[in-house]
Amino acid sequence: MPSNDTVPCDDIPVVPSLPPFERPPDPQLVAEGWDRRFMADSKRLSEYTELYASMGYEVRAEKVKPEEISDQCADCALLICRQFLTLYTRKVVKQR
Repeated sequence: MPSNDTVPCDDIPVVPSLPPFERPPDPQLVAEGWDRRFMADSKRLSEYTELYASMGYEVRAEKVKPEEISDQCADCALLICRQFLTLYTRKVVKQR
């Protein structure tokens, strides 16, 4: 039986945050309604585009900017900038 000192999980506030190695999204794209998803190998772009499109999203792929790469990934920054893309999505708005 739990002690009275424990807090049930339902009472713990959930505050979304990026892991320390992730960088925040491009504020201009966020203002346009885009959500940053993840960095992905450009060779798999069509796979991700098809998946998100099937769920009703537009997909936008942006080149990874050096400032998006954390210090933890500095050794592989050149590879990341050349081969990876940052994926953004937003729900498709149907025109009436």
